Amino acid sequence: MILWLVTIMCAIFTALLLSGKGGFLIAGYNTADAKTKAKYDEKKLCLITGLGLGAITVMMALLAVFQENPPDILLTLFVAVILAACLGILIAGNTVCKRKEISEDVTGAAQNSQKKMQMKRIVYCTGTAAVLFFSGVILFTGHVVVVLKDHSINIDISYWADHSIPYKDITSVELLDSIDIGRRTNGLGSPKLYGGNFRNETFGDYLLYAYAKCDSYIALHTDGKTVVVNDSTPEKTEKLYEQILDKLDAQ
Repeated sequence: MILWLVTIMCAIFTALLLSGKGGFLIAGYNTADAKTKAKYDEKKLCLITGLGLGAITVMMALLAVFQENPPDILLTLFVAVILAACLGILIAGNTVCKRKEISEDVTGAAQNSQKKMQMKRIVYCTGTAAVLFFSGVILFTGHVVVVLKDHSINIDISYWADHSIPYKDITSVELLDSIDIGRRTNGLGSPKLYGGNFRNETFGDYLLYAYAKCDSYIALHTDGKTVVVNDSTPEKTEKLYEQILDKLDAQ
């Protein structure tokens, strides 16, 4: 739902930019003075920015369609499109979108103002690209590794706090073909991973450390909260379940 809302907002911004009336949305340009703005063709700038944002919006819509099971190639393409769009906007904004007759006549203070605006746009675009890139990394990468130690199960998850469960605290274990994940109350939720505190009707408040694309889960019931884990595939999850049972039998 959140991804769809963001996609709709981006689509609205794209429509405004493509109409030539979205200059107020362009970082750097929207804060420039009138003399500096006069050096740019606002309609071209809006068009270029709108095309870049439109490409990103299309990719977001595709991710929203696939929801929790996007193809790996789509995730890679999403990050690539973001970087390409930001770079394209930056280059075109400082070349084809500039008014030649004005940019050739500027001197002295006007040139300094132009350079300052270019630097601001570079900083803004670079910063935006960096934020989008690292957001993409966090959203579409990471791992869950369950390590069976001598006295405890250690769960290592990317981008969130790890967790350890002593064998003596486990009261029962079950392998589940699927679960209603419920809602996240505190933690990580992405197309790649789930990690942290969740709540559903079956377990109440519970801990989830799982790959989003795998529908098989292991529920570790303890005296406190239930902890749910899985591996990247149902086959690996079943193998992990058997290993956990072996460890519990050996205690």
